[in-house]
Amino acid sequence: VWLGFSAISGRALQVIYHCAQRQFMLQDSILPRVEEFAATKTEHRIPWSIFQLSCRISADYALKTHRLNAGDLSLTFERQKTRVTVRQVAVASLALTRMPLEKWLSQEEHAYHRHYHALGQPKPVKCTGSGNQKLAGLIRESRLHLRFLPLRMLGKLPPHRYVYALHDAEHDRLILLDGPEQDELLAVARTVGWART
Repeated sequence: VWLGFSAISGRALQVIYHCAQRQFMLQDSILPRVEEFAATKTEHRIPWSIFQLSCRISADYALKTHRLNAGDLSLTFERQKTRVTVRQVAVASLALTRMPLEKWLSQEEHAYHRHYHALGQPKPVKCTGSGNQKLAGLIRESRLHLRFLPLRMLGKLPPHRYVYALHDAEHDRLILLDGPEQDELLAVARTVGWART
């Protein structure tokens, strides 16, 4: 067990490494690779990386939750009740034989179906990733159900949500993003995989 405090970010970090016998991987390999960045608004984007998922997100977003399943990783960030989720699914060639890209997009939207409804058909989108790889996929906007929204929720949920479903064929993975700001999601999409380069 290693416990430390970072004066850079003001955060505490605990690393627990389980091993059958005395090994030096914690101090020789794991700890030297840990990096901290100041979580201030002077930093344009904070880099996050865990296992094979890496991205950069605006400094005013804090990590809220994470899901780390084999081949399906996601990080959810929050800023004043505004949430952005970055999800990576690999291997994409297997995932797409199970479900087409549009179904992956719909599955991501389903988490918010009680309060939002999708507007029309998904639109095609293309962008360039962190390693100059081509990302191609779909985007769809959802709008808040004002008619069925409880009064206590009024003003607490953003009026729109966007979901991106992108295919990174070069690295054989799907990138799924959802959040209320289209420009922020596209900026994050361009940084997914920055730790590879």
